[in-house]
Amino acid sequence: MKVTTEKPEIMRFIYRQETGDPHYGSCLWAIFDLDLGRGLLNIQSDCGNYAHRWPERGKDFLKLLAGDMADSYLLGKLCGKPKEFNAEETVKEVAEYLKEAEYYEDEELNREKIDTAIKDLESEFSQYLLTDEPGIAEFILDNWNSDYDMKIECAWELIVKEYGEWQKRIVRIFKKHIVPEIRKAIMEGAYHGADDED
Repeated sequence: MKVTTEKPEIMRFIYRQETGDPHYGSCLWAIFDLDLGRGLLNIQSDCGNYAHRWPERGKDFLKLLAGDMADSYLLGKLCGKPKEFNAEETVKEVAEYLKEAEYYEDEELNREKIDTAIKDLESEFSQYLLTDEPGIAEFILDNWNSDYDMKIECAWELIVKEYGEWQKRIVRIFKKHIVPEIRKAIMEGAYHGADDED
């Protein structure tokens, strides 16, 4: 086995809330480390820990992070796929799917049956705290689909999942407070790495 020591070039931004801040109490602190040699953004915070590595390095990496990235892009890179189940949006998705299914003129899928089934699905979902357990939601939806003979193939694909509030909050903090600091650092020429030939 071989262990090596490296001294990476890291630019660190520290975020701390102060009493009186508009969102005081939600994500009180965060450390944003930008490993310029690896293109790695590493975030440690009381909103969770996140990291992603891009192919860009040095100044190109800073310019990438300073750009206008969509929230959904950053959430996907830092957090992976959304995992929290959204019962209300899932019911809407199922209802919309069934309304479209009516156009196939399936006599068994009439309006009254659909309305009753949707109300029952809302009731089923409301009996459980499903936020962190989409697997239970998939089980409920599958049973509901079978019980009402809805003929929805792959019903689980209609389940709506979203990012958690803490995940969304850390992305908002990054964009609102850290990105302007990265832009300022670029303008002030704070990066003088090996790739800086300007």
